[in-house]
Amino acid sequence: MKYILGLLFLFLILFFFISCSTTSKIEALKPVPTDDSPMVYKNKTSFISLPTEISLKDIETLLNKNMSGLIYEDNDISDDDTEMKIWKTSTITLTEKNGEILSVIPMKIWAKVKYGTDFMGLNDTREVNLNGTIILNSKAHLYNWKLTTKSTIKDFTWSESPNIIVAGKKIPITYIINPTVSIFKSKIAKMIDDAIDSTCDFKPMVLETMEKISTPFLTNDTYEAWFKLVPQELYVTEAVLKNSKITMDMGLKCTMQTMIGKEPKNTFEK
Repeated sequence: MKYILGLLFLFLILFFFISCSTTSKIEALKPVPTDDSPMVYKNKTSFISLPTEISLKDIETLLNKNMSGLIYEDNDISDDDTEMKIWKTSTITLTEKNGEILSVIPMKIWAKVKYGTDFMGLNDTREVNLNGTIILNSKAHLYNWKLTTKSTIKDFTWSESPNIIVAGKKIPITYIINPTVSIFKSKIAKMIDDAIDSTCDFKPMVLETMEKISTPFLTNDTYEAWFKLVPQELYVTEAVLKNSKITMDMGLKCTMQTMIGKEPKNTFEK
């Protein structure tokens, strides 16, 4: 019995020393690093139809906003023997007829016209004043998201008799100006075309729309489910002018994503 108790006592002493010499260590499992990015649950490529409509009234508003006061100035008489300044005197109106734009533009024109020959300095200049309404006929089409036009002058209506300045006095020339007004036609038509081209750039509006529809939105609060649309390609048909509206069909190729987690970022780049 004493032998058994001695062995037991010895065993307890050895266990005590072994426990003290061994350090117990518990290593906690490290969490996986995360950026809290939402998990894409579903990813699908699709096509969306986006019919687009722009009214002539909206274009008219933009045109009048961007064209006021002095709208054209040419101070170089050496290139075509003409200097010219044009002022818009009232509101421009746009209407549609047979798929073309009719522009009614009240304006005042001052021009200096050089005539004669440069031989031995035998030439002179005259100042011409025109005040009235010009009607332009414009063929329109959409190119690179810009409305471009090719205009020709259809008619002039004088609100004041055209005149030239001779010895500081205004001399009416209505009887001779109508047949010779072609001098100004190309310049005026080009000026209006350039104004429409610079005013009617619809690309910013298209890009703004694309950015809005690319903004993710929450579809389920409980599961933190989000829907996100990612544009890839954009197609467009030829623009058609009819019933005082420009219409075209756009087709958007996009990726539709259903995501779980925190709100995803809008990754659309203009």
